[in-house]
Amino acid sequence: MIGAATVAPVVVTKGRFAVGAIHQLKISLREVHPLVWRRVHVPSTANLLDLHNVIQSAMGWDNEHLHMFVKGWEEYGDNAGSEYDVTLAGLLPKVGDRLAYRYDFGDCWDHDIEVEKIHQGAPKTLYPHCTAGGRACPPEDCGGPDGFAESLRALKHRKGWKYQRARHLFGTGK
Repeated sequence: MIGAATVAPVVVTKGRFAVGAIHQLKISLREVHPLVWRRVHVPSTANLLDLHNVIQSAMGWDNEHLHMFVKGWEEYGDNAGSEYDVTLAGLLPKVGDRLAYRYDFGDCWDHDIEVEKIHQGAPKTLYPHCTAGGRACPPEDCGGPDGFAESLRALKHRKGWKYQRARHLFGTGK
């Protein structure tokens, strides 16, 4: 692991080169099968609001709803503690550390975030960035994991009002 004292500070801005430590994170969407996941590389000095924006972009969410991070008994985000004062390096200092993220308090899209690796930023590499992933994210406002699963079942059956609603939801209907 790279200690905070051994790396230069990183300023997180979209499309900038980074110098210093980088957190490689695996973000997995809970209760959706097969698994929807992304691997992102984010400067270790990023705060939780920066991470929220990275998750929104990497997962394909539209950033239309409230969100919250949870680590142990501490909550950060909308209607909780400040996201500006907490960095990845401070909250998740070592490989294997985990953090929960909820997007949309109605649909309850819960994500697991795990530190897979902490490494030095590569020269001439733009951060943050997504390097891998699996499956498209569910559409906004589809009813959470249960509503999404029901919509997928309706698409398989190809008939009825649920099928028509699912086609509209997924952008394949009128």
